[in-house]
Amino acid sequence: RLLVVLEQFAGVDVCLGEVSTVTVADGVVLAAVNDTATGYEVDGCLGAVFAQTAVGFAERVAVVDGRRRVTYAQLAGDAAAVTGVLQGAGVGAGALVGLVGDAGAGVVAGLLGIVGAGAGYVPVDVDAPVERGRFIVGDAHLDVVVVSGERARAAVDAWDTGVRVIEVGAAVAAGVLADGPVLVAGSAPAYVIYTSGTTGVPKGVLVPQRAVLRLVRGNTALPVSAADTLVQTGSLAFDASTFEIWGVLANGGTLVTASKDDVLTLDRFAGLIRENTVSVLWLTVSLFNQIIATDPTVLAGVSRVIIGGEQVSGDHVRRLHDVNPDITVINGYGPTENTTFTTTHVIPRGFSTVPIGRPISNTRVHILAGDRVCGIGETGQLHAAGDGLATGYLDRAELTAHAFTQRHGERLYRTGDLARWRADGTIDYLGRIDD
Repeated sequence: RLLVVLEQFAGVDVCLGEVSTVTVADGVVLAAVNDTATGYEVDGCLGAVFAQTAVGFAERVAVVDGRRRVTYAQLAGDAAAVTGVLQGAGVGAGALVGLVGDAGAGVVAGLLGIVGAGAGYVPVDVDAPVERGRFIVGDAHLDVVVVSGERARAAVDAWDTGVRVIEVGAAVAAGVLADGPVLVAGSAPAYVIYTSGTTGVPKGVLVPQRAVLRLVRGNTALPVSAADTLVQTGSLAFDASTFEIWGVLANGGTLVTASKDDVLTLDRFAGLIRENTVSVLWLTVSLFNQIIATDPTVLAGVSRVIIGGEQVSGDHVRRLHDVNPDITVINGYGPTENTTFTTTHVIPRGFSTVPIGRPISNTRVHILAGDRVCGIGETGQLHAAGDGLATGYLDRAELTAHAFTQRHGERLYRTGDLARWRADGTIDYLGRIDD
């Protein structure tokens, strides 16, 4: 590597900032790692993909909601009823619609109904403080909010914003079905998820349809099929729900909805896993650690568990491997601005450390020091690229311009995370730049 640098110093006009430390061997590895293209509906839309899936798997169970088992045909009908009411309220392609509800088939139908109208959904946690709900309505300029359940209706009423409220149950009872989903471009809004605001004012991350499809269709790193069943553990207002809901419903699988108490009460959670033959789970590292520390047999029968959101605890993963040697544990990394997952790493038995892995399908990663590409072993800031990038921050052009940059014609998102390449093309996470 020193020779590569010295050879460039022999040039007549070389700026220090342009000196590359990337060897030929480095270049080969990085090019191979970022060769992630796979086929998916790059110009498609979520409404059309779900409609096609619902026809193909009409009698299969789409959602388990307590004792209710809702087929794809039933769910598609409920969603079409919501779409019909939304269209009657003047909601069209490119609009944004609020979404509030307890976990269940109703809120899923509401989400699908919004997307079916060609609009993007803006989820708000049913337990969010009144001030947050009121802020999101104003910031996203919402005129309509879809709700499922009495708690959701009470939450929206407490905001006192004057938005029009459409109840999923009432829409289904009215039975005015839309003819079919409104077809929109891959660049059209799929959803807006708001950041926590712990470092300032919450920002609405605007995610396009294409970014979601890139995550759940043709994704070889995190494949979900019609044979899979998943318990949704994430709140609708957090972007892990993107993988949970769309990963299942875009591929003909079964989504098991669960309340917070269902997930946090381990005997109930174990019951959901056992009774529904759950094969795939997404868990935050904190929840994963809690389960493993208390009773790792809770995850018996699960074939794949994806963990992330913070630094993985190797001791907890080893304990799970000891109890369930057949389970696949995947470390998933990614900011909301790159649609849930950017990189993944299957954690093997007998591991020593846990990297964040390699970029998933239709995703690229660059580690840069300033504008200079880092070679293997060098520390720099991780930048994400590819089809998963958000459109930007809603109505925050300056913040968007700062976080989303252009380099050699490629759009990048600055993650603010320090990282370095390993010789095998996996990535080590080294913490936050601002920590």
